Amino acid sequence: MFRPPPTAHLVWALMDDEHRQVLELRDDVARDKTMAWMEESVAEIRWKAGGKQRARVKDGLIVAVFRHHESRAVDSRALPHAHAVVSVRVRRPHDGGWGNVSADSLMAHVVAADTLLDVFTSFDSSCSALWEAPGPRRVRCSREATAPAPRR
Repeated sequence: MFRPPPTAHLVWALMDDEHRQVLELRDDVARDKTMAWMEESVAEIRWKAGGKQRARVKDGLIVAVFRHHESRAVDSRALPHAHAVVSVRVRRPHDGGWGNVSADSLMAHVVAADTLLDVFTSFDSSCSALWEAPGPRRVRCSREATAPAPRR
């Protein structure tokens, strides 16, 4: 599951549809970069008895991704995230034949992938305009105050 950081959920909930699409595009880019890293650096194919022979996959992973906004929690709110279903079948590098992906090679790097997703999501410059304010803005609290523009 590819879930943006909690602050992105808050921003997404407060935005109009046009800006939500920008945030969703940013999430798509971050997800694709994370999947590319997993394909290039993590995913292994295994073959022979007990998976004793291992190597990097030849042509990447076969992945189906779908986005939705529901949660299984009873009192849930809209929570945009994407699920990726990874096919067990991958191509062997030495002969181009098909074999099975090593699930343990993917699972061993799940925390690193989640961290990388957060980095790509937080620091992607493709939607930096959303975070930049043109100058000071007015904030209404118990009394009127001027707040500085958010820092990057």
